[in-house]
Amino acid sequence: MSPSPDFTELWALLARHVDQEGARRALQARFSAPASGPTATPTRTGGPDVSRDALLGKLVLSDVLDDTITAARPDSPSFPLRLLFGELAARLAEDAGFVLACGLSFYFRASMEEDTLAQYGVEVSRAFYAFPLEADLRRKCAPLVASLLNTALDNTELVSVDDAHVFDSASMERDRAADRSAASPVHPRSFFLRVVSSGLVKRKALVLTGRAETLERSGSTR
Repeated sequence: MSPSPDFTELWALLARHVDQEGARRALQARFSAPASGPTATPTRTGGPDVSRDALLGKLVLSDVLDDTITAARPDSPSFPLRLLFGELAARLAEDAGFVLACGLSFYFRASMEEDTLAQYGVEVSRAFYAFPLEADLRRKCAPLVASLLNTALDNTELVSVDDAHVFDSASMERDRAADRSAASPVHPRSFFLRVVSSGLVKRKALVLTGRAETLERSGSTR
């Protein structure tokens, strides 16, 4: 199988040329999420820039996500996604937030064959895990993010392994920084990809294994 495309350089290029602060304001308004800490809002001069606002709206998926996510109540199964996008709103000016927003937007808009799109979905999942979230919220969000990405797929699906307790070589592969002598606990770094009809794993989930405190000392966890 040919290696999956690496979109890191594309996202870095976008980050240098798109109004990240404007995108952050648009996403925060969409999800009504309070920013984590004070942020300076630059003063705009002149009238509204319709073209720019339309671009930012697409970047933050304002035309893709519906009210079941953006207006989810605490007792709704999709409420963790609302919290995720709220955090994304507060951190959109940071590299990790902007990369995830760009990755999600590209995933749902670009025209690709399913195999390419599915492989790209794995890269989006890596951006999700690189985005700083509280551990319990990440665990709740992971299967919901996978389900959201799967709405664009027919024959393949992305699967989270956040509930896995032990390393499973059938669906996981260790990150280079993992403790290879440890089978648990598992710290996911991506989803795995499989064929719906047969269950054949086309790409394994990247994981770290070992105690969190040990990985933190080595700089391997986020």
